[in-house]
Amino acid sequence: ITCRDWSSDVCSSDLASGCAISSIGNITGRTPATMNSELKSDGGYSGNLVIWSKARGLSYHGSGSISDSIFSSYHVIGDVGGHFILLTGVSQSGQYYSKDPGKSSNPIYSKSQIYSVRLYNK
Repeated sequence: ITCRDWSSDVCSSDLASGCAISSIGNITGRTPATMNSELKSDGGYSGNLVIWSKARGLSYHGSGSISDSIFSSYHVIGDVGGHFILLTGVSQSGQYYSKDPGKSSNPIYSKSQIYSVRLYNK
């Protein structure tokens, strides 16, 4: 799921929210339009920002820093400078694989590019 897949259903003027709900949708298998509708009805926005704990069907663990060991226990959404991506694992060289809703390909990110993470229990 990419941000372009649902461009006609804008949740807010904040592009970070769009990438955030696209990344959550990549965990749940729901479309960004469905995620947006659910978040709206469940009070899942504070202004233009997503309230991470309001995503239906997911147990929000909190936020923190990236580490190689978190992938076995958590679905990991990374903040790469105000843009949110689903991180899917780590390479042997310490690079992080992604599903990036803002890109047609899935870039690999270095630890220094990931400012913080949001964690959902598996």
